[in-house]
Amino acid sequence: MRSTALTAALTLATATVIPLASAPADARPAPKPTLSAKTAAAAENGGKAVVALTLSKRAKRTVTVAWSTKDGTALAGSDYTRSSGTVKITKGKRIGRIAVPILDDAVHEDSETFTVTLASKQARGAKPVTVTITDNDHAGPTAPTGPTGPTGPTGPTGPTAPTALAGTITVSRTSLPPFASTSTLTLGVHLVPTPTAGEWRDNGTGTWTINGNSTGMVMGACPPDTTSTSGSGTFLTDAGTGAGDKAALLLSGFDPAGATGSPSLTWDGEATTNTTTSFYMAPMPPAIPGGCFSSSSSGTQPFTMAAPGATGTYTGTTGAARGLTFSYSGSAGLEMVTVSGSLTPVA
Repeated sequence: MRSTALTAALTLATATVIPLASAPADARPAPKPTLSAKTAAAAENGGKAVVALTLSKRAKRTVTVAWSTKDGTALAGSDYTRSSGTVKITKGKRIGRIAVPILDDAVHEDSETFTVTLASKQARGAKPVTVTITDNDHAGPTAPTGPTGPTGPTGPTGPTAPTALAGTITVSRTSLPPFASTSTLTLGVHLVPTPTAGEWRDNGTGTWTINGNSTGMVMGACPPDTTSTSGSGTFLTDAGTGAGDKAALLLSGFDPAGATGSPSLTWDGEATTNTTTSFYMAPMPPAIPGGCFSSSSSGTQPFTMAAPGATGTYTGTTGAARGLTFSYSGSAGLEMVTVSGSLTPVA
């Protein structure tokens, strides 16, 4: 009896311990990339300060970084333009860029700073970055006032840049075979100059509309896929990424006072996809031979357009009467893009 109990105890003590299975390594969420930001000192007359964003590794998915400016010794409205927005670093990319307009004055002052705060749910280490504005005005000795000479004749007044431009810009897109699609984007704009020379943005009162449709390839006896697109909205008044009914618009390279430059237009927004209908062949029997199935969906469709190198024709004579007409056409992949517009100075 005692021998049997001792044998059972030894058997239990020497039993093999089976370790608990651990969760597979690939079940753990991938660590977020680390976000870092840096900026070089911005000259007061440099037009803008650029903050460079860098991820520690390529984005596995789109990383969105929200940003906004905060006063330091530099004050918004007198030293720089208060700004905010979002930057999207798309999948496979590591670099993003923020630009804040810098304001120039004629007063000598020490270097000043302001802060750009960062926030992101898809990246770690989104710490604020300090931007330094270096002065470009020299404090020299004041020269004694000499005697005032006689006043000479007044020369002719040089050309003056208009304070605002209004008009219509039309963008047409047509795809090349084997697909058939057309879309027309109409921009009714009211542009005002930015602190950067040659750049214009809408003042927020302009509007845009888009309409279009596309037809896919014919598959067997089934009708082709069809998509109808429409949308409308207004414009952002500062730099940013278009979303919803708010689109980003920038006209650059246009100097109406000196009648120089080559205008370039960039537009970024989203259109509403009303209906996307897809047809496809029915499977093998017992389904009806030659029959077609269909499905439909709706959502939003990002729409971006850039027309660099647009040719411009200046109109008017001098001063605020000077306006602009321009046109551009070219290819973007399998699409032909045509841009035309006419802008007139307004009060």
